[in-house]
Amino acid sequence: MEDFDDYTEFMKNKAIPDYKKTKGFVKLIFLRNIEEHAGYFTLTTFRENPEASTSPKKITREKITVFS
Repeated sequence: MEDFDDYTEFMKNKAIPDYKKTKGFVKLIFLRNIEEHAGYFTLTTFRENPEASTSPKKITREKITVFS
């Protein structure tokens, strides 16, 4: 658990600003949770068009899971 806050700072200072620079970025949600002796992170990004990702892997609608 000692790395939990370090990883959070990395996400806030490096990863999240990088995500915000990507094509079609709209917003993101970064959740963190500690349960007993384990820490969990969830990062969800929202884009204008999921196919507009700058990822080297092609993202298709079939690969996107939507939870409501």
